[in-house]
Amino acid sequence: MTPAMNSTRRLSARAVALIGTGAVVAYALLAAVQILVWNPQAAVPGVGLDQIYADVAATGESMAAGMVIAFLAVGPLLAIALLGRVA
Repeated sequence: MTPAMNSTRRLSARAVALIGTGAVVAYALLAAVQILVWNPQAAVPGVGLDQIYADVAATGESMAAGMVIAFLAVGPLLAIALLGRVA
């Protein structure tokens, strides 16, 4: 394999890694918005998100936003860690 071919392969691997990492991060962000914003608004149409969260808290329950973020952060963190191996 020539040095030029090796350089092109490395550049292609980096591009794929960057695009893949971006896709994983975007997917996690979209999932967080779906779970924490769109689903509650769909369940209680016409009521503001702040009011929905307040009503849930008033019943002694939680929307567990921190848990959702922590769970969804696993994929992007792994993708970013693996991106470091390619670069």
